Amino acid sequence: MPDESTLTTGGPMGGPPTVGDASLQVFLPECTWRVPLVPGGDIVLGRAAEADIPLHDPSVSRRHAVIRWKGAALWIEDCESRNGTFVNMREVERTQLRLGDRIEIGDVVAIVRGGQERFASQVVAYDDIEPVIEAELAEARETGRELTLALFEATGHERHLSVWLPSIEKRLRDEDIIASFGTESLIVLMPGVSEQDGARLARAMNDAAPAKGVRVIHATVPFPGPCARGDELLDELARRLEARRAGSPSAASVAPQDGAVVRTPEMREVYELAERIARSDATTLIQGETGSGKELIAEFIHQRSRRADGPLVKVNCGAIAPTLVESTLFGHERGAFTGADRAHEGLFERANGGTLFLDEVGELSLAAQAALLRAIETGTLVRVGGTREVSVDVRILAATHRDLRKMTDAGTFRLDLMFRINTFTVAVPPLRARRGEIVPLAEEFMERASRAHGRSVSALSPETVLALETYDWPGNVRELRNAIERAVVMSRGERVEVSELPPSVQPAHFVEEQSAKTNLNVPFRDRVRRFEASLMMRAMEESDGNKTAAAKRLNMPLRTFMSKWSSYGLGDEE
Repeated sequence: MPDESTLTTGGPMGGPPTVGDASLQVFLPECTWRVPLVPGGDIVLGRAAEADIPLHDPSVSRRHAVIRWKGAALWIEDCESRNGTFVNMREVERTQLRLGDRIEIGDVVAIVRGGQERFASQVVAYDDIEPVIEAELAEARETGRELTLALFEATGHERHLSVWLPSIEKRLRDEDIIASFGTESLIVLMPGVSEQDGARLARAMNDAAPAKGVRVIHATVPFPGPCARGDELLDELARRLEARRAGSPSAASVAPQDGAVVRTPEMREVYELAERIARSDATTLIQGETGSGKELIAEFIHQRSRRADGPLVKVNCGAIAPTLVESTLFGHERGAFTGADRAHEGLFERANGGTLFLDEVGELSLAAQAALLRAIETGTLVRVGGTREVSVDVRILAATHRDLRKMTDAGTFRLDLMFRINTFTVAVPPLRARRGEIVPLAEEFMERASRAHGRSVSALSPETVLALETYDWPGNVRELRNAIERAVVMSRGERVEVSELPPSVQPAHFVEEQSAKTNLNVPFRDRVRRFEASLMMRAMEESDGNKTAAAKRLNMPLRTFMSKWSSYGLGDEE
């Protein structure tokens, strides 16, 4: 629900703006610019041509929101817009603004900035930068001075230019010229800067970008150098960035050797973090839903660590009988209990010099947790039934699908152990949050299953692809692998048909069509409407109720989405 409040989640600065010394930095795909927020009346933001700050985007209402000064306070008020006004990711009807606040007007982002901040008054559009470069090149040829061009590109869930541009702007000189390339890329022209100094400045700008949720890569090209014209410089810059992108951790360079697929920014971030973690011996907690691929991350960390030549020992703590947990982990001496007719080496000793992966660590009893904590902290253990301490050199990787913080609050997991095993935490997103990997994974599993079962299945039908992409996969990658293996075995030809998928994965409309074969009175149009409505509702859930974002997910014009949403009776239009 939208609210009216004087409390906001402050942006990077958080203080109140000063009357006459505040501005709004507006980010559009074609350009970014600064608008002074002067007192003396309403400042209208909207799609209408007469708006004080015109925002030509279909997600913006004609009169979307108003900013006004009330005394020394700056306020924003929504004008009953179609898609709402959001401040710091919270929908508002009316709220006071602070420096650094992030405003979302439909799909347009704006940031409240102060006059004392160092930032460019205008970021020109990409289409306008080439003549500027040509003019600078002409002057460089005439004066003999150098120049460097840099291209920055962001990835990650916080890759919008509004997140990382302020950090880069602080390092700009007055003579530097910047151009936006969409809302995730930026070009910086640095006149009078040599190739070496340009690369150094670009690295400094790159390193200044916030680390959380965004990763920025860059490339530079100098003049004099390999290019003579502005268009050649831009082409060479794009080629160099592509080479940097290809050389950065990606599906080819960071995925484990067993064919794991890494195709989405979310999973690239996971593997990039895992690669950094692998360089240390710190205990690491891998969190994620069952079947999401936590074991693959553990294997990857081990493969990239200094312990790669040592053993990687894995155990599912939930699969060990409670009475045998300590014996399994730490070993036992002969005669320690009935049936212990000889000494047994535990998993810690077997992993000596390598890595021990404790899957589902949240299933351990409190007694086993205490023993595990002692072994981690001291690097020693005592076998069950023994008295001699055994030294071990083991790196611990733990994994769980549980919320350990809630378990500590409930008294079922030791707080000290939780802190000890999560020096680093790697969160593996569920498969439904990285849908770009579903089909590539399915194709990989299809090839493996075909080889294993002696089949010649080599393709997924279009209907199968649609079914795979729209199913939510509560069992994650494991469920997908099982579904594809079943389909390969069931397949009657060279491609997987939707009818060969498990019934739970088959789309609702397909199941209805199968039943309709014996009930010809079910109208086809109704079945299509139900299927389309289910897709729209799922898109809305994944877009947190934002109709503009939901329409984009479905590649559907917003006007069409709104019309169907209303005609299908899916909810009142806000």
